[in-house]
Amino acid sequence: NSPAIAGQHDWYIVRQLQNFKKGIRGSDAGDTYGQQMSPMAMTLVDDTTINNVAAYISTFK
Repeated sequence: NSPAIAGQHDWYIVRQLQNFKKGIRGSDAGDTYGQQMSPMAMTLVDDTTINNVAAYISTFK
């Protein structure tokens, strides 16, 4: 139950990826998709990588 990623602004995507890395998102037992996303976000090693991924994802329509 999360918003579609396509069409989101890059700043929103950056914030959510950072929240996954900090454990703010994806740690609830009932959040199946969040639990899947959390380890993926952990592979983003620095802010530059997060910003690049967010910029790319924000181009999705």
